[in-house]
Amino acid sequence: LRTYREKRGARRCLRAPGLLLYGSVTVGPTLAGVVKLEEKARRAFDGARRRLDLPDRTDEDFASLYWPLAAWLSERARGRARPFVFGLNGAQGAGKSTFCELLSVVLEVGFMASVVVLSIDDVYLTRSERLQLAQRVHPLCAVRGAPGTHDLALAHALVDQLSCAAPDELTALPRFDKAQDDRKPRDAWDEFRGRPAIILFEGWCVAARS
Repeated sequence: LRTYREKRGARRCLRAPGLLLYGSVTVGPTLAGVVKLEEKARRAFDGARRRLDLPDRTDEDFASLYWPLAAWLSERARGRARPFVFGLNGAQGAGKSTFCELLSVVLEVGFMASVVVLSIDDVYLTRSERLQLAQRVHPLCAVRGAPGTHDLALAHALVDQLSCAAPDELTALPRFDKAQDDRKPRDAWDEFRGRPAIILFEGWCVAARS
């Protein structure tokens, strides 16, 4: 990744293989404000990194990865009537949830964006539904993670509700208990107020085609 300046303003160009992220800001007080927000976001990022007990070297990723990606997402979300949905795919244990938690901190503090993080793990079918599916389709359907074990209707309804939510409307976010291998009861779900600007949706098969 690299940064350069143009005579007519400050323009950040972020390059990676197969990817170009960029955003423009004007020089003067606005640029100074951006720098202050970046420093504030960096401090919040470091605090989140410590809370998650991640190694110190994670801080090196702020400038090269988290800040430019947050800037790109913020630009894509700007002016939309519905939230911008960003899908993150990765193998189990790759660090998707941790990445999204850190990214959401940078978005909220550095770009004042309203963000909600959703995980494909939280929209698994209930244990009883998977056991029924195993009897009708295949025994592997009893095990979460196999194709067909997600409640797609719940996922679609959740995104639709968030996309149309009024400013003070509460949306219940389902949560899955892996220890019990079942969806948590409704009173144990989290809640999100209002309509997010960005939805971070992470999972092991996000964007996979059947």
